[in-house]
Amino acid sequence: MNKLLRSLYAPIALSVAILPFATCASARGIEPINVQRPNFPVEVNGTRINVNETYSAYPLLLYKDTTYFPMTWNYAQGLGLSITWNPDSGLDIENGGDAVSELKQQDSDHENIETHFSAVLPSYEIKVNGKTIDNTREPYPVLNFRGVTYFPMTWRFAHDEFHMTTEWSVHEGFKIATQGKQIPVHQNRRN
Repeated sequence: MNKLLRSLYAPIALSVAILPFATCASARGIEPINVQRPNFPVEVNGTRINVNETYSAYPLLLYKDTTYFPMTWNYAQGLGLSITWNPDSGLDIENGGDAVSELKQQDSDHENIETHFSAVLPSYEIKVNGKTIDNTREPYPVLNFRGVTYFPMTWRFAHDEFHMTTEWSVHEGFKIATQGKQIPVHQNRRN
């Protein structure tokens, strides 16, 4: 009888012991989130982004019908945002004011023929204009793809936090315009 009870309770005990670790792994963003490339045109300040660029290191992503932008230096500058990364304190994103550079995509050495990818939730703290984002409560969470933070261009972030204008049309796709004045990249880097 003792052997029978042990054989019945062993799997239950093991499941209960593993559950906290599985929950923590999910909370850290280890569970993959299915994303894809947008299948519509995207423009930033009148410049069309090549969403089908197979050599883009950090392509635009689509999750829950929302366009996500990578927060690389090039994209942040093109969107008029200032980003600071620190491994201890995480990522800080600030509305950069009037300095907006021409947006340039960063190319990769290998071709990305996939249209669907897996992203994860970031395991680090994220602040927008000094406010910490509770990513667990976000309907459109901040994502991490290929080691880069991706931000959803929702009304809350694009309009309210970053002071951008967004527009959607079935024929023309997604357009985003910053409030800043566009300046050449080489001038902005000296500032």
